[in-house]
Amino acid sequence: FFKDTATTEIYTEQIVGSVRCVQETGINAEYMGLWDTNTYLCFATFSDHEAQVTDVKFTSKTPMTLLSCSLDGTVRAYDVTRYRNFRIMKADVAVQLKCLAVDPSGEIVCAGSHEPYNIYVWNIQTGNLIDVIGGHNGPISCLAFSPSLLSLIHI
Repeated sequence: FFKDTATTEIYTEQIVGSVRCVQETGINAEYMGLWDTNTYLCFATFSDHEAQVTDVKFTSKTPMTLLSCSLDGTVRAYDVTRYRNFRIMKADVAVQLKCLAVDPSGEIVCAGSHEPYNIYVWNIQTGNLIDVIGGHNGPISCLAFSPSLLSLIHI
């Protein structure tokens, strides 16, 4: 997974319990690795995206799900227990997705695009595109759900 550290840097990571997901830039930008934080060993690698992975998030729901978005225009959901991709979500037009957020219930995922400047909203269980939120003047660079309020914050 980290074969050439001279050309690889960590882009983003998420940690839940003893599981750490690392997404890197450089020569292996479309790969993600799951690492055990106790043993420091990589126990799973996902390479389903066709372009750079730009964000990763874990759901708080059990069984734990890892979500990733990519410049290939997809959001992918992975079963962390079985190490498999179980859902691919796409926008209704060709886009490059830059960031994502998962609602506190673990049922809704949102992803922000670079061009057009929209936020795409999917149901994780069905994979259906629920809504497209437009009206932004620039690329969406960050998304977050409020843990206590039913609101989505974007930058």
